[in-house]
Amino acid sequence: MPPRLMESLINMYMKCGVFKEGHLVFDNIKNRDIISWNSLIGGYGMHGLGENALRTFDQMIKSGMRPDNITFVAVLSACSHAGLVAAEASDIVRNMPIEPNECVWGALLNSCRMYRNTDVVEELASQILGLKSEITGSFMLLSNIYSANGRWEDSARVRVSAKNKGFKKIPGQSWIEVRKKVYTFTAGNVVHLEQGEIYAILDELALQMASVNYTINSCFDQQCICDQSELFVAN
Repeated sequence: MPPRLMESLINMYMKCGVFKEGHLVFDNIKNRDIISWNSLIGGYGMHGLGENALRTFDQMIKSGMRPDNITFVAVLSACSHAGLVAAEASDIVRNMPIEPNECVWGALLNSCRMYRNTDVVEELASQILGLKSEITGSFMLLSNIYSANGRWEDSARVRVSAKNKGFKKIPGQSWIEVRKKVYTFTAGNVVHLEQGEIYAILDELALQMASVNYTINSCFDQQCICDQSELFVAN
């Protein structure tokens, strides 16, 4: 079986939570590359198996494979999903053998947001504000963390910095195909004719989640939520 096909299988199995089969394919790859390792680490992370992800990361290092930025984003995401302390994730970034990019800093910042770790945020703020990248996500995330903690001046400072750099937030989009027709969900768009019915279903789903004690991440208060574009539907 071609290596790229095997890597695709690993990615599929891990994302679906079928870890045994994913590892079986991984074990049968003779010349493993960074893609194979990243698929394992990322798969464990998205299912909240942070310890497994870190163990796999350690095995990768011992095998002599050099991690890339994608590896570290996967490791940091695994730490946040599993509830591992942000300080541990911060140490991983400090000891990276390569210069962390905006995606790495953003993943670490998101970990701090999820677990309300404001101590590490201060250290990250200077790194993020000094980025030359045109990706605005980390700036908006940092601004929201400040807002959630009542630090309105700091929140405004970050947004002004992003504006002065000429950054523009690209509206988020997602797609779904139903009966061979593609529906696009776009942040800030309010022109869908069936918007009322769609949100009625969303409200019903929210009630179902509440009935099974599903806890919604409440890091951002109502002010922060209102400050962001709401999710609407477009044709």
